Amino acid sequence: MWQCSDKVQDHFLNPRNVGALEQPDAEGQAGTIAYGDALKIAIKVNRDSGVITDARFKSFGCGVSIAAASALTEIIIGRTIDEASAVSDAEIVDYLGGLPEDKMYCAVLGHEALQTAIAHYRGENDAADSSERICKCFPARKAFLERIIRTNKLTSPGQVTNYTKVSGGCQSCKRPIEELLAAVNADMVEEGVLDAAKAYHAPVKATPFMPAKFQMNGNGAPPRPNGVTEANGKSIGPGVPRPNAAPSVGGEAQPTPQGLAAFAKLKPEERIEVVSKAIDELRPYLKADGGDCELVEVKENTAFVKLSGACMGCQMASVTLSGVQQRLIEKTGMPLRVVPVQ
Repeated sequence: MWQCSDKVQDHFLNPRNVGALEQPDAEGQAGTIAYGDALKIAIKVNRDSGVITDARFKSFGCGVSIAAASALTEIIIGRTIDEASAVSDAEIVDYLGGLPEDKMYCAVLGHEALQTAIAHYRGENDAADSSERICKCFPARKAFLERIIRTNKLTSPGQVTNYTKVSGGCQSCKRPIEELLAAVNADMVEEGVLDAAKAYHAPVKATPFMPAKFQMNGNGAPPRPNGVTEANGKSIGPGVPRPNAAPSVGGEAQPTPQGLAAFAKLKPEERIEVVSKAIDELRPYLKADGGDCELVEVKENTAFVKLSGACMGCQMASVTLSGVQQRLIEKTGMPLRVVPVQ
């Protein structure tokens, strides 16, 4: 468990500059109460020198959010507007002595509220981000996410969620986030600001009943359809050997004559047992990603399954089905189809 620094505790228990600022020169807000965290910052500026002489905040959020907002006001008081506009998420984190990755959004929230206040002071409100909104559950737009990815050199969807909360709800934006992250990382590699070995590569879209051709991720890890790991045709899941693995062509399992003959001789209840066991071996890895897959029925060479949780209704559902289908082919040697049912 993370042990917060003395500065985080101090700024949470004794927050500086809390409350309203009388006749502020500018105000900025980030987040909304509806999404769990909201922050409002007000600043007073010396018109002659451009120095921020006072700053106050109001916060609705966790203790770390309060500490980050308090720290931010301390950082910017005494700086000019131009100097304050250069304050980064990382500077807030450093001032507090560090934050765990799943609390980084607290610093990001402070940064966004400050930038909005500075834009207000400069009369740039009309230049607000009008780019495409990607996440349905959290108010994050494409340009904002690109900035967060770039400035913090993020290389995984989980990091993007920790810094912004996007894809932390219904996960319907999971695929767009992956594609945006991959595109921004590719640009960063081309610009020489990110090591190609660390760049994220979004999985290629798959269609039901057709095994997915996944790209390797930036760290050289094997394909991962919804948490199911396949490494060089030898394992499915961390350290779990593939029993009765069939010969592979192009990395995909292929039916074998022996498996075809053996499966054809099985009674209906025996087929159900074989298929059910193969699916049960996958379920822990699907559950680790917040989803699940249960066998409903087996008819000849078709397995009917029910997806639930994160596996249901998202753009990665077809990837899950493909991973399950491949596992069944490897287990039985039979060209089984996997069909989702409600």
